Amino acid sequence: VLPFGRALLQASLRGRLLRRALPFSLLLPVTAAAVSFSAQTVLAWSGEALFAFSATINVVAGAVLIWWLSSVAERWQAEANAQAARLSRANEALEQYASSAAHDLKAPVRHVLLYGELLEEALAKGDIATAQRHARSVRDSARALPGMIDGMLDYSRSAYTRITLSDVSLGELVQTAAA
Repeated sequence: VLPFGRALLQASLRGRLLRRALPFSLLLPVTAAAVSFSAQTVLAWSGEALFAFSATINVVAGAVLIWWLSSVAERWQAEANAQAARLSRANEALEQYASSAAHDLKAPVRHVLLYGELLEEALAKGDIATAQRHARSVRDSARALPGMIDGMLDYSRSAYTRITLSDVSLGELVQTAAA
């Protein structure tokens, strides 16, 4: 009894099906016995007729129960497949986003490294004007990073915001885009 109880309490498909079938499995023999008793007392059926009738009821009810449980399992499987497909699409989008983010963040870092090396060379030569120009380039590239990171965060959050549609003036839209 203990293994059956454990299986019944599982969150798995098996446990869910057992919880659905258990009430019917318990009520089926009781109902069949009540119908047989009624047939014997009211209709005065013979023992062989009652046995055949009871067996037929049990077989048909068991087949219906199995058919019903298989349709429940099929519906749950379809839901699980749909959820797996949604998760797969979400994972693909996440991988693409991570790849794009890594690529976009590498450019300013490369600029900082390159201009840092050029700055060192200019300082080694004593070329202060060139060193200052390279220092500005390092600073500009470093300043671009927080904006890029904020843009990536905004983009990632946009997947979870609801889009509300409304009428917009095309002229305003063009002006905003041009600005």
